[in-house]
Amino acid sequence: MAVIRSSVIICRAPAEVFDALSDPRSELQWNPKVQQMERVGDGPLDVGSKFLAKWKLSKPVTLEVTRYDRPAGWSYTNDGPITVDLDIDLEEHGEGTLLRSRFNAGAHGFARLMFPLFLVFIRHEERENMQHLKRWVESSPS
Repeated sequence: MAVIRSSVIICRAPAEVFDALSDPRSELQWNPKVQQMERVGDGPLDVGSKFLAKWKLSKPVTLEVTRYDRPAGWSYTNDGPITVDLDIDLEEHGEGTLLRSRFNAGAHGFARLMFPLFLVFIRHEERENMQHLKRWVESSPS
């Protein structure tokens, strides 16, 4: 497994950042690489909620919410040839929120051969994603 850490300061309160970003479907709004993010099932969003997800260059995967702790943070995990455990922590920081991301990825089967290339690509993507989500949250009405 490989860990990629990222962070960004967002000029909004932690509860606002949580409300804007903790639902995986919000990624459709700020991440141009997302092609699909559909909720599976009904009920309130919480631990155990599942989504069908697809990003450019990925196969469709099932994403599951593994932590949902408003306003402190959330976590997801996904299946597929490259598995990812994503942990997001939020904390007050001056006039806004420090968002910390921990992206823990591992490869299975044939994907192991491509995994070093994936890591180079995803490190770049995560830096860009921090700026995409910052701009989107800060430009959204509170």
